[in-house]
Amino acid sequence: MSTEEYDFNPFESPQAPASPVGARTKSKVKWARPFASGRVAAVVTIALLAIVMISDLIGSWCCFGHVWLLEHAASPATIQAHSRLMALMLGANALALLATGGAFVVWTYFVYRNLPALGALQPESTPVKAAGWYFVPVAWFAMPYVVMGEIWGQSDPAQIDKLRKKSSPLVKIWWALFLAWWVAWYLASFQAPDRFAVDATNFRNAALAIQFITGIAAILLVFQVDRNQQAKHDCIARQSRDA
Repeated sequence: MSTEEYDFNPFESPQAPASPVGARTKSKVKWARPFASGRVAAVVTIALLAIVMISDLIGSWCCFGHVWLLEHAASPATIQAHSRLMALMLGANALALLATGGAFVVWTYFVYRNLPALGALQPESTPVKAAGWYFVPVAWFAMPYVVMGEIWGQSDPAQIDKLRKKSSPLVKIWWALFLAWWVAWYLASFQAPDRFAVDATNFRNAALAIQFITGIAAILLVFQVDRNQQAKHDCIARQSRDA
């Protein structure tokens, strides 16, 4: 994370300056904009995450049912009908997940664009890059995590007077779950020749379970970042009025 710039006072501790320059001075970042609440993007993202989580539960129920039918030697017609149902539910889950991923990327763009208005004078990236890392091969394994850590640290009102911003364990948990989800879906999709076999279905069920838990972490992350940004903006506004 980058080190913030503050008004210099030789009699103040470097760890606890009275007020960040960003609270009183316009940022020199070229893409800086006035603070704009990301509440709408956050609400849409959280709503879509909730829809995905509901479809996770339905998909998991279908997977359990399919494994039960296979293990109890159900008739081929029954297994085939249930396979079509499971494929339909998993397809709906994939579409919901795609829409949610798009909303999350858009939300990332908006919250990163707010960082200069919240006192970040030297952001590590740009809003476009922050959102675009999810589409860059190899880099997406790490860079979105770095960006989200920066977003958290620069948005946290509790760190408004700290030189070195810290991330949150929630960011680490969210990213670890995301990577675990990706591995589970890879195993479910490419490791079994028959995508409706017991092993593939069990992997898919595990992926849905991890996806559900990841959704919880993502909802908490989006909610808290949105809340933190608004609180820090209000705090900076009060400092500016009192100055």
